[in-house]
Amino acid sequence: MGRKKGTGSARVEPRRYSSELIHELLQPILLKLTEQGIRWEIAGELRRGLPKVRSAIILCDTSRSELLEMFPLATPAPNHHWICRMLLDEMPVYLCTALPEEWGSKLLFCTATWIFRKGICAKAREQGFKLNWRGLWRTGSRYAGRTEQQIFDCLGMDPIQPQAMTVFYERLRKPKEELSEEEKEKRNAQRKRKRKVSSLYHRPRRFVRSKSRKPAGEDVRDPASAPEADAGTSTSRDP
Repeated sequence: MGRKKGTGSARVEPRRYSSELIHELLQPILLKLTEQGIRWEIAGELRRGLPKVRSAIILCDTSRSELLEMFPLATPAPNHHWICRMLLDEMPVYLCTALPEEWGSKLLFCTATWIFRKGICAKAREQGFKLNWRGLWRTGSRYAGRTEQQIFDCLGMDPIQPQAMTVFYERLRKPKEELSEEEKEKRNAQRKRKRKVSSLYHRPRRFVRSKSRKPAGEDVRDPASAPEADAGTSTSRDP
C-alpha cells in the first residue's frame, strides 16, 4: 500500500489487484451461480477492462437472502439493501442483486465512473427524465431499465461501450451566448446560492482569546510594588 504525496499519513491508497488474478479467484463463485441457474454479469472496473482493479462487482438476478445462504462468508452491506460483501484473499467482492426490469440501469451504474453517472443523469434531467439505479423514470413511470441499449435509445444517444464509461464527453450546458436573459438570471442565482452555501461550510475559524490569559505585551504587575493593605483589613499576624 502506498500513500499519496501531500495528503498526510491518514489517507492511504486502496490496494489494486491484477485483473487476471481476480478472474481466477472469481471462478468458484461464478461456477456456483451458474449451477444454481442464476443470471450473472461482471461489472465495475473489470468490465471496463482495467489491468489493475480495486474490487470486483458481480450483478446477480436473485435476492440477497439467497446469496447469503449460498455464500456464508458474505455479509449484507449496511447502506444498500441489495448488496452483499465478501473478501477473497483480502480483495473486496460485491454481489449486487437486480430485478429483470432494472438490470440494465444497475449494470450501467455499477460499471460507469461517478463522473460518467453524473453526466448521463444531467442529460436525462434536461429531457425531463430521472435516471437512477432502478431505471429511467418520468412522472412515476419507468420508461427504460431492462438493458443499457434501451436507456441510450430513450435519451437519443449512441451506444457506449463499457471501456468508454469513464468520462461523459457530451456538452450538457448551453454556451453563454445562446442563453436568454431569463436563463442567464437563473444561472447567476444558482451560482450565488452555491457560493453562499459554500461560504457557510468553509468559513475560517476565528481565534478566541482566553479571558484568563493576558494579552501579549502587557507588563506583569510586581507584587512588591503593590500598595500596602490597610491595617484594619490585613490578615497577617504581628509577631
